[in-house]
Amino acid sequence: MLAHFGQKYDKAIVLGLERITALMECLGNPQDRLPKTIHVAGTNGKGSTIAFLKAMCEADGLKVHAYTSPNLADFKERIVINGEKISDDYFCELLKRTDNVATKNNLLPSFFELVTAAAFLGFAESPADILLLETGLGGRLDATNIIKKPIAAVITSISLDHVAILGDSLKKISFEKAHILKRDSLGIIAKTSCPEIFTSYAAKVGAHLLFEGKDFSYEARGNKGFSYNGEDFPPPSLLGEHQYQNASLAITCAHQALHLSDSAIRKGLASAVWQGRLQKLTSGALIDALPNKRWEIWIDGCHNEGAAKVVADFLPRFGDKPLFAVCGMLKSKDAHSFFRILAPFFDTVYTVPINDEHDAFSPAELADIITSVSGKTAKTMESTLSAIKQMPKDTDARILICGSLYLLGEILKENH
Repeated sequence: MLAHFGQKYDKAIVLGLERITALMECLGNPQDRLPKTIHVAGTNGKGSTIAFLKAMCEADGLKVHAYTSPNLADFKERIVINGEKISDDYFCELLKRTDNVATKNNLLPSFFELVTAAAFLGFAESPADILLLETGLGGRLDATNIIKKPIAAVITSISLDHVAILGDSLKKISFEKAHILKRDSLGIIAKTSCPEIFTSYAAKVGAHLLFEGKDFSYEARGNKGFSYNGEDFPPPSLLGEHQYQNASLAITCAHQALHLSDSAIRKGLASAVWQGRLQKLTSGALIDALPNKRWEIWIDGCHNEGAAKVVADFLPRFGDKPLFAVCGMLKSKDAHSFFRILAPFFDTVYTVPINDEHDAFSPAELADIITSVSGKTAKTMESTLSAIKQMPKDTDARILICGSLYLLGEILKENH
């Protein structure tokens, strides 16, 4: 059924609020009947911040809906109803109802708009305390920005990505993200080089802002965790020092907007789960293909310059063994900047296709880019499994699979 709707509705990125507004009106405006909503935008860290907030809310006994994108192994991961991935039957029902209304009224939303409308319909029909809502792309013209009164907006770290759509500077991208701020709501902003963009827009709409570095702060303390506003916290469950920033955004939101208990916040930090972010695979077909049990496979969905930098900060921990990379990437990403940062950490890079994405680099194209920016010769492969089988057997090593969340989705399916 999902494939049917994917063919009927445009899967390309189509920004604008006209189509989603018309569709929601025909559905009875369910976006106006949502639970208290936290709206999250940014280039990197949105999913991790939502994962922390979800775990914190649930530790405090709250019922949580969540809408995130993209998915990894299962499209239904995008829609969480009362803490659980939406069921097949309910998802199909919502899509059919939304499609019927669109067809009856001669509307042609994009595929993302159709799914967003169906999700809002499900969220409005299912009682919950909180909705954690991630923007699809940008903010100002993103379909999720049809909501009127979130209790808070969280802006995670911003870097250059989707420049052809959002703009070729941090100021232009920040302008797009700032538009999820709403009147009388709280805005929680990660450290930014463009604070004036958010200050100006907040003044225009009447939002109250809290800035990292000014109104709240954190300090990493290695294996001892981190401090938030001078108070000690244990290490978050998600790995990498960049997660301290995401955790601090979540703590600020939990304190200032949700008024959660301190014990729930701490429990949520320790229990949050978010697939594909510096995640170690422990079983499955790919693990079975390794030369021995001393080898490790790690996966990370990093796919832009900002994400490459935070992964690069983590990789020195892997200095005790050779590190091989398996990479695939979409042509819409800046592969040159990405591999200029990460390639020096890899002993060998194996490039693979992303089979279901027509806009992906071929292994040969990606290998040429890696060679041009690093001088290293990359090896082209038909699949991740074939790459693993080609790796040298006379050493113990680690493998990092990265470059695209869509590649990770294929990997997780292949592994299990």
